[in-house]
Amino acid sequence: MLDQTVEAQWPADPLAGRRGGLEEADEDDPDGWGADVDALLRERELAHRRPDLALPQHLSVTSLVELRHDPQALARRLARPRPTRPDLEVRRGTAFHSWVQRHYGSWADRTPAELEVPFEISVAGTVVRGRIDAVFGPDVSDEGTWTVVDWKTGHEPSGAEMEAAAVQLAAYRHAWAALQGIDPSRVNAVFHYV
Repeated sequence: MLDQTVEAQWPADPLAGRRGGLEEADEDDPDGWGADVDALLRERELAHRRPDLALPQHLSVTSLVELRHDPQALARRLARPRPTRPDLEVRRGTAFHSWVQRHYGSWADRTPAELEVPFEISVAGTVVRGRIDAVFGPDVSDEGTWTVVDWKTGHEPSGAEMEAAAVQLAAYRHAWAALQGIDPSRVNAVFHYV
Protein backbone atom coordinates (compact mmCIF):
# COMPACT_ATOMS: atom_id res chain seq x y z
CA MET A 1 0.00 0.00 0.00
CA LEU A 2 2.93 2.33 0.62
CA ASP A 3 3.97 1.96 -3.03
CA GLN A 4 0.55 3.20 -4.22
CA THR A 5 0.43 6.70 -2.65
CA VAL A 6 -2.52 8.86 -3.72
CA GLU A 7 -2.20 12.62 -3.42
CA ALA A 8 -4.97 15.21 -3.59
CA GLN A 9 -5.31 18.96 -3.09
CA TRP A 10 -7.33 19.95 -0.06
CA PRO A 11 -9.59 21.71 0.02
CA ALA A 12 -10.49 20.56 -3.46
CA ASP A 13 -10.63 23.18 -6.19
CA PRO A 14 -14.23 23.03 -7.43
CA LEU A 15 -13.13 24.28 -10.85
CA ALA A 16 -10.18 21.87 -11.08
CA GLY A 17 -8.81 21.87 -14.63
CA ARG A 18 -11.42 24.38 -15.85
CA ARG A 19 -10.17 27.34 -13.82
CA GLY A 20 -7.89 28.79 -16.52
CA GLY A 21 -10.59 28.76 -19.18
CA LEU A 22 -13.17 30.31 -16.89
CA GLU A 23 -10.82 33.08 -15.80
CA GLU A 24 -10.05 33.87 -19.43
CA ALA A 25 -13.74 33.89 -20.27
CA ASP A 26 -14.36 36.36 -17.43
CA GLU A 27 -11.98 38.81 -19.08
CA ASP A 28 -13.74 38.37 -22.41
CA ASP A 29 -17.41 38.80 -21.36
CA PRO A 30 -19.38 40.19 -24.31
CA ASP A 31 -22.76 39.24 -22.81
CA GLY A 32 -22.12 40.88 -19.43
CA TRP A 33 -22.56 37.70 -17.39
CA GLY A 34 -19.71 38.65 -15.10
CA ALA A 35 -21.39 41.93 -14.12
CA ASP A 36 -24.68 40.10 -13.49
CA VAL A 37 -22.97 37.53 -11.28
CA ASP A 38 -21.16 40.30 -9.36
CA ALA A 39 -24.46 42.15 -8.83
CA LEU A 40 -26.17 39.00 -7.58
CA LEU A 41 -23.32 38.25 -5.19
CA ARG A 42 -23.44 41.84 -3.84
CA GLU A 43 -27.21 41.55 -3.36
CA ARG A 44 -26.77 38.26 -1.52
CA GLU A 45 -24.14 39.79 0.75
CA LEU A 46 -26.38 42.77 1.54
CA ALA A 47 -29.32 40.49 2.28
CA HIS A 48 -27.32 38.66 4.95
CA ARG A 49 -26.07 41.79 6.72
CA ARG A 50 -27.88 42.97 9.81
CA PRO A 51 -29.90 45.97 8.63
CA ASP A 52 -30.05 49.20 10.57
CA LEU A 53 -33.52 49.87 11.88
CA ALA A 54 -34.95 53.16 10.70
CA LEU A 55 -38.57 53.31 11.77
CA PRO A 56 -41.07 54.59 9.26
CA GLN A 57 -43.40 57.42 10.18
CA HIS A 58 -46.29 54.96 10.64
CA LEU A 59 -46.39 51.50 12.26
CA SER A 60 -49.16 49.05 12.95
CA VAL A 61 -49.56 47.68 16.46
CA THR A 62 -48.47 44.30 15.07
CA SER A 63 -45.22 45.88 13.87
CA LEU A 64 -44.76 47.49 17.28
CA VAL A 65 -45.00 44.03 18.88
CA GLU A 66 -42.54 42.66 16.30
CA LEU A 67 -40.17 45.55 17.11
CA ARG A 68 -40.18 44.49 20.76
CA HIS A 69 -39.85 40.77 19.98
CA ASP A 70 -37.35 40.76 17.08
CA PRO A 71 -36.12 44.19 15.89
CA GLN A 72 -33.88 42.70 13.20
CA ALA A 73 -36.74 40.70 11.66
CA LEU A 74 -38.84 43.87 11.54
CA ALA A 75 -35.94 45.77 9.96
CA ARG A 76 -35.56 43.09 7.28
CA ARG A 77 -39.30 43.07 6.61
CA LEU A 78 -39.45 46.85 6.34
CA ALA A 79 -36.34 47.03 4.17
CA ARG A 80 -37.61 44.38 1.76
CA PRO A 81 -41.36 43.86 2.02
CA ARG A 82 -42.64 40.54 0.71
CA PRO A 83 -46.10 39.06 0.49
CA THR A 84 -46.94 36.93 3.51
CA ARG A 85 -48.12 33.37 3.27
CA PRO A 86 -51.76 32.69 4.11
CA ASP A 87 -51.95 31.82 7.79
CA LEU A 88 -54.68 29.57 9.19
CA GLU A 89 -54.57 31.33 12.58
CA VAL A 90 -55.02 34.73 10.93
CA ARG A 91 -57.99 33.49 8.90
CA ARG A 92 -59.49 31.90 12.01
CA GLY A 93 -59.00 35.15 13.93
CA THR A 94 -60.62 37.23 11.19
CA ALA A 95 -63.61 34.90 11.05
CA PHE A 96 -63.96 35.00 14.84
CA HIS A 97 -63.83 38.81 14.92
CA SER A 98 -66.60 38.96 12.30
CA TRP A 99 -68.68 36.50 14.26
CA VAL A 100 -68.27 38.50 17.48
CA GLN A 101 -69.38 41.69 15.74
CA ARG A 102 -72.53 40.00 14.40
CA HIS A 103 -73.55 38.05 17.52
CA TYR A 104 -72.18 39.74 20.61
CA GLY A 105 -75.38 41.40 21.79
CA SER A 106 -77.47 38.20 21.54
CA TRP A 107 -75.64 35.92 23.99
CA ALA A 108 -73.23 37.84 26.26
CA ASP A 109 -73.86 38.80 29.86
CA ARG A 110 -71.78 41.91 29.36
CA THR A 111 -72.11 44.04 26.25
CA PRO A 112 -69.12 45.99 24.98
CA ALA A 113 -69.33 49.75 24.78
CA GLU A 114 -67.42 49.64 21.49
CA LEU A 115 -66.27 47.03 18.96
CA GLU A 116 -63.46 47.28 16.39
CA VAL A 117 -62.31 50.78 17.36
CA PRO A 118 -59.71 52.23 14.99
CA PHE A 119 -57.03 54.44 16.52
CA GLU A 120 -53.86 56.35 15.81
CA ILE A 121 -51.43 57.43 18.53
CA SER A 122 -47.90 58.78 18.57
CA VAL A 123 -45.21 56.71 20.31
CA ALA A 124 -41.78 58.33 20.49
CA GLY A 125 -42.47 60.31 17.32
CA THR A 126 -43.81 57.35 15.34
CA VAL A 127 -47.50 57.12 14.51
CA VAL A 128 -48.93 53.76 15.59
CA ARG A 129 -52.20 52.63 14.05
CA GLY A 130 -54.41 49.80 15.13
CA ARG A 131 -57.88 48.54 15.92
CA ILE A 132 -59.14 47.66 19.39
CA ASP A 133 -61.32 44.53 19.31
CA ALA A 134 -63.67 45.40 22.20
CA VAL A 135 -64.01 47.90 25.03
CA PHE A 136 -66.10 47.25 28.13
CA GLY A 137 -67.07 49.72 30.81
CA PRO A 138 -66.68 51.98 32.42
CA ASP A 139 -67.08 49.74 35.42
CA VAL A 140 -68.69 51.92 38.10
CA SER A 141 -67.80 49.40 40.81
CA ASP A 142 -64.11 49.97 39.97
CA GLU A 143 -64.08 53.79 39.93
CA GLY A 144 -64.91 54.08 36.24
CA THR A 145 -62.26 51.75 34.86
CA TRP A 146 -62.55 50.68 31.23
CA THR A 147 -61.42 47.25 30.03
CA VAL A 148 -59.93 46.85 26.56
CA VAL A 149 -60.06 43.28 25.21
CA ASP A 150 -58.08 41.76 22.38
CA TRP A 151 -59.54 38.46 21.17
CA LYS A 152 -56.93 35.81 20.38
CA THR A 153 -57.59 32.61 18.49
CA GLY A 154 -53.98 31.36 18.37
CA HIS A 155 -51.75 29.85 21.01
CA GLU A 156 -51.09 31.66 24.27
CA PRO A 157 -47.49 32.90 24.29
CA SER A 158 -45.12 32.73 27.21
CA GLY A 159 -41.78 34.18 28.24
CA ALA A 160 -40.21 36.70 25.87
CA GLU A 161 -43.02 36.23 23.35
CA MET A 162 -45.61 37.23 25.98
CA GLU A 163 -43.48 40.22 27.05
CA ALA A 164 -43.44 41.40 23.44
CA ALA A 165 -47.21 40.84 23.10
CA ALA A 166 -47.78 43.01 26.19
CA VAL A 167 -46.66 45.98 24.07
CA GLN A 168 -49.89 45.54 22.13
CA LEU A 169 -51.96 45.85 25.30
CA ALA A 170 -50.01 48.93 26.37
CA ALA A 171 -50.70 50.56 23.00
CA TYR A 172 -54.41 49.73 23.30
CA ARG A 173 -54.60 51.16 26.83
CA HIS A 174 -52.97 54.41 25.78
CA ALA A 175 -55.07 54.63 22.63
CA TRP A 176 -58.38 54.21 24.47
CA ALA A 177 -57.29 56.66 27.16
CA ALA A 178 -56.41 59.20 24.47
CA LEU A 179 -59.74 58.66 22.68
CA GLN A 180 -61.63 59.17 25.96
CA GLY A 181 -59.42 61.98 27.29
CA ILE A 182 -58.70 60.04 30.50
CA ASP A 183 -55.61 58.88 32.33
CA PRO A 184 -54.29 55.48 31.10
CA SER A 185 -54.43 54.22 34.70
CA ARG A 186 -58.23 54.11 34.25
CA VAL A 187 -57.90 51.55 31.43
CA ASN A 188 -57.19 47.84 31.86
CA ALA A 189 -56.22 45.71 28.88
CA VAL A 190 -56.41 41.93 28.51
CA PHE A 191 -56.02 39.21 25.92
CA HIS A 192 -58.90 36.77 25.77
CA TYR A 193 -57.91 33.42 24.25
CA VAL A 194 -60.85 31.64 22.66
